[in-house]
Amino acid sequence: FLNENATSVNGIDANSLEITTAEGYVRLYLTIFSQVLAVYYGIAVFMHFVLPALVPVVSVQGTKSQSNEDTKRDAFRSFLPLSIKAATLLIGETLHRAGWGVM
Repeated sequence: FLNENATSVNGIDANSLEITTAEGYVRLYLTIFSQVLAVYYGIAVFMHFVLPALVPVVSVQGTKSQSNEDTKRDAFRSFLPLSIKAATLLIGETLHRAGWGVM
């Protein structure tokens, strides 16, 4: 989606990948956050639906399993730690782009 004369797309410099505007930081954060969510919930879906279909699962808990309401509550509550993780990765990416350290 870059043409030959474009130098900046959505606040990110196309030549050096420097973030030049607040919109660029927001877009980068949303990209990182979506990647974190995809990994976290992708693994959760795999462990909850796919793995039990492939391998017989024996419960190690002596009590009944967690209710659906509790599962939904826990999934919703995981957004805050995941957003903090995405912010930490954004800081690391910003430092890396500025030349601070090797990531």
